[in-house]
Amino acid sequence: MKNQNPLLHTPEGVRDIYGNEFVQKFELQQLLYRILAGRGYQGIETPTFEFFDVFSREVGTVSSRELYKFFDKEGNTLVLRPDMTPSIARAVSKYFHDETPIRLCYMGNTFINYDKYQGRLKETTQMGAELMGDGSVASDVELLSVLIEALQEAGLREFQVSVGQVEFFKALLREAGIGNAAKHGFLVKEGDALERLAAVKRIAFDKTGTLTYGKPEVIAVRGLDGGMDEDTVYRLAAAAESLSEHPLGKAIVSCCKKEGIALRDVKDFQMIPGRGVCAEIENKKILAGNAELLREHGISMPELPEAEGYVQQGCTVIYLAAGGQLAGFLALSDTLRKESADTISALSGLGVQPVLLTGDHQNAAKSIADKLHIREVLANCLPEDKLKAIAEYQNKDLPVCMIGDGVK
Repeated sequence: MKNQNPLLHTPEGVRDIYGNEFVQKFELQQLLYRILAGRGYQGIETPTFEFFDVFSREVGTVSSRELYKFFDKEGNTLVLRPDMTPSIARAVSKYFHDETPIRLCYMGNTFINYDKYQGRLKETTQMGAELMGDGSVASDVELLSVLIEALQEAGLREFQVSVGQVEFFKALLREAGIGNAAKHGFLVKEGDALERLAAVKRIAFDKTGTLTYGKPEVIAVRGLDGGMDEDTVYRLAAAAESLSEHPLGKAIVSCCKKEGIALRDVKDFQMIPGRGVCAEIENKKILAGNAELLREHGISMPELPEAEGYVQQGCTVIYLAAGGQLAGFLALSDTLRKESADTISALSGLGVQPVLLTGDHQNAAKSIADKLHIREVLANCLPEDKLKAIAEYQNKDLPVCMIGDGVK
């Protein structure tokens, strides 16, 4: 140990970062920057050291006696920055004086020389955001929202956010309309949102992913007599749905891959809202979706008692056509969320009428609605049909709320 070269080591309070730790830190910094940039915060980089006067009034969080000071050749006192805010404020005064509000994000190293460190310097990487020129409560809520989003995206599930003034924090909750709602995982963006919610008379629910878990499973695949076998129907349906963002399409692909079935290449993929998908596979035009999709493409739809039986059970049936002919179908079943029945019951007890708005067939929709005691059902809905239904309630002076997973 005595023969070790001291030049190979860093001083106490600072250290090298390399290998996996460097990669993880770099990736985290990139992730956080994308979040901030996506919220309209532009990046800024300030020097590692500043003139002493930038910090002498103790604009930041560190007192002047704990700054690490040194001198330039003109005799000016310089300091390694102990935090970022004073440097950002100086840059704003110089470059951004004609702009309001100003949204900036930054990353850099800071240095503190606390007495408790016994003369040792401590180096820390800081990353953050500043919103300047807007003194409203909305701006404070925005920063809290950005902070929480960043922490969650970084993988943290339990954390505490410290706000300096207790009364200030209470005012934020009161003005933003958050408090008890936040405890249950709700982020309320408008101050009067909860007041408007209290007046709602109808709550319309989407089905897949809202009342159900949104994780359907393929429970049956059938090919038509004299046509394709079941494996071919399954393989073509999964290939056609491989580029789909809809939960049903993703479910078909997932179940197919679990069975080790390789997917074929897809050309000219098209997603048709409220209907299904269209694609070219193996030089054939493939349609996968509901009966309306096939009928709209001139494909004859004979009665299929087995498919209708699955619909009566509450399943969703996806029909497959290849080369202009009906080839078969797949039946998918989703599971009701365990809390759905209690939620619907509680709403009814409050005098709020639940409504089911779904793109599913009438029989499948009715099966789900009967299990949950929902009396008002609108099935076979395209996205625009759901919007129309909401508008009709509003035109009747019936305040309405729509709850869904956002996948249309």
